[in-house]
Amino acid sequence: MLLKKYPCEISIHHNHNHPVHAADALRRRRPCAATQEKFIQLLKKGHSPLSAMECHKFDLRNEHGDNYFKAVADGSICPSNFWVYKLFKKLSLKQYGPQCGVEIIEAVKKFCEEYNKEKGSVCCKIEKVEGIHITVAICTPLMQRVHQLLKSSAEIMFVDSSGNMDSMNCRVLLLLTPSVAGGMPLGILITTSESEDVVHNALELWKTLLPQDAFYGRGPSVGPKPVMTDDSTPERNALKLSFQGATLLLCLFHVLQAFWRYLWAREQNVPKEKRSELFHLFKDLVYAEIRAIFHERLEETLSHEELNKYHKVKTHLEDFIPRSAEWALFQRLNLLTRGNETNNYCEANKRILKEKVMNRLKAFNLVQLLDFMLTRYDSYVESRIIDVVNNRALNPFKSRYFFPAEKPVDLKCQKLDKYPNSYCVKNMRKGTVYFVLMEWEICSCEAGKLGRPCKHMCAVVQHFNLSSSLIHPVLQCHNSTMKRVLFHIAQGHVNVPDEWFKSLFDKVHEKPQESESDPSAIFIIYCNIWFTSLFGEQNQQQPAQSGTANVNCDNNDEQVVDDPPAISDADEGTNSKESAFPHDILNETKDALRAIMENYIQLLSDDPQTFHEPMGVFIKQNKLLGNSHAGLVSALHCFGKNSGPPAHGFKKRKGRDIPVQPTAVARRTTYLGGTKRQFTGRPLNAMRSNVLEDTSDHTYGVTSTTKRKPHEPVWSSLPKRTRMPATHRLARCVESSQNIGSTHSRK
Repeated sequence: MLLKKYPCEISIHHNHNHPVHAADALRRRRPCAATQEKFIQLLKKGHSPLSAMECHKFDLRNEHGDNYFKAVADGSICPSNFWVYKLFKKLSLKQYGPQCGVEIIEAVKKFCEEYNKEKGSVCCKIEKVEGIHITVAICTPLMQRVHQLLKSSAEIMFVDSSGNMDSMNCRVLLLLTPSVAGGMPLGILITTSESEDVVHNALELWKTLLPQDAFYGRGPSVGPKPVMTDDSTPERNALKLSFQGATLLLCLFHVLQAFWRYLWAREQNVPKEKRSELFHLFKDLVYAEIRAIFHERLEETLSHEELNKYHKVKTHLEDFIPRSAEWALFQRLNLLTRGNETNNYCEANKRILKEKVMNRLKAFNLVQLLDFMLTRYDSYVESRIIDVVNNRALNPFKSRYFFPAEKPVDLKCQKLDKYPNSYCVKNMRKGTVYFVLMEWEICSCEAGKLGRPCKHMCAVVQHFNLSSSLIHPVLQCHNSTMKRVLFHIAQGHVNVPDEWFKSLFDKVHEKPQESESDPSAIFIIYCNIWFTSLFGEQNQQQPAQSGTANVNCDNNDEQVVDDPPAISDADEGTNSKESAFPHDILNETKDALRAIMENYIQLLSDDPQTFHEPMGVFIKQNKLLGNSHAGLVSALHCFGKNSGPPAHGFKKRKGRDIPVQPTAVARRTTYLGGTKRQFTGRPLNAMRSNVLEDTSDHTYGVTSTTKRKPHEPVWSSLPKRTRMPATHRLARCVESSQNIGSTHSRK
């Protein structure tokens, strides 16, 4: 109709009022379908937005070569970082649900149901506690096989928690057991709170996932013999309720670390030169070998002149003595700790979680954190076990289960017919005699009397072609039993040829010759003394069913006959929150909190222009925390610490630039005013020109006349040396009388 009334001709000329082929114009093009599909696949494989973009650019460089600059400028081929981030957020919402709210619980339940259906068994459960807290228990098929096939799962369990892994600041509790392939996971607990009730509920939920022969046949209700943790009262009380027959031990390193930090606290008023002396008094108590030495050192410590000068330190030490069953080394002589006196396995696995699994990035929400624990962490443990089985472990020579070839050279091994699975090892160079019982994998030497790997056990394993869970599989060339066990844990089957586990040096060899006659009379005397103390006089032929041993070595003066003392009543804890927190303390805290809030309201009323905006930010941040008690606890602990002047010995982080090494700053001769890299080409010429007042050559670096006099050269006033960060090595801190790093637990 329009064309009939107003006939016209339309002529289109493709002329633009802007450059068409400019890079600034090409970057605004929408990503094509192929580019979008590629980024979707990269993000689904676990890439972050940044790593996906870097991977895509690397592919473009290989594909386009010299024309790479054209491809990377085209928005249809190489989109912007913001577009990739929006795509990542869109996929995360679709796969994992929202970051918080009521919907997150339903999303976790749905994810657990799908995972359990995929595995064909119940491996993951979620439960709500007290109506606001969430607990998630994990025991994957690999973790179940660790319970069933690894003997160390019954001997000791390490428990430690970590946080700051997801947007809700949930706590992740790792339950581990040692092995030749590192710490093996027995289970993982994810909670929104560290309270005793929540952790206990998570442990009980986890026990329902365990097989009937968990903990190497002891069962879920019995649990492991000892459990090693940090000094966290809610965590230890929850473990005591869940595993009432277990002995709770404290990590010796964290015990000593806590005492050293206590000495450095300002409230104690201990001079710097006296802290090391007081620390060694407590350390001698920790490492006392027998009960008599412990009580002797205790009397000397309590009557020490320097200790009596500081009443608070002495009171703190006296309050810690009743708990000696948890931290004193002599109390562990009848427990097979296998030389594990610290929970280093947990510390290493926490770092693995944050670096290898999480890539130092927080998870999107609880569902994604659960996905990482079920898939990525499980895959990492599986690959680490396979590397050990295939003799491809990274630097096995540093393992505590590995012994160099020159260690067992001078050792002569003989089998004792009178006792089952017992062997005699004599050092031909030193003339010492030790006895090895392979049934329990213990030795009468100082290192192996509590089940720690030793060279005598290694010599027996290699000489008689035996299998041991305490000797690295690389050294078990002629026996592949341990490799089969590890392979079964990783893969769930052993459907591989026998030749696969053999070593290159495993060739047809003669059976080791037995001794023509029994050992000499002195050997038999030592055997009778040691094995009688081990088995008892009633039944010397068969080992006792107990998992501990009372060892009396030929080089020990005192026989271990004491039972492990029960944990003191002060640490047992109760279920009653009122008994744990008296009413007078609660009322005092509530009154102080009311006074603070009334003061804030009064300040807002008196000066609304100043306090209205910060109070609004405070209210907004409080709403963002939601129902996460762990996040609220963290925020309350950190309240006010980042305001005002910086703390002594710490430097505020500025930006995302990676600073140079502290030693590089100390070597500089040109003042730069920080730890940034030095943009200089010829610093020596610059100095010379400044000294000679030569203006023909330009100077380098940023100089400041306020730091030096005008007639002085640049290098006459060096920058102030920055304080070195506090070390995390406790021995070095004690030796140099300096405080230990406060971020030791942030792995």
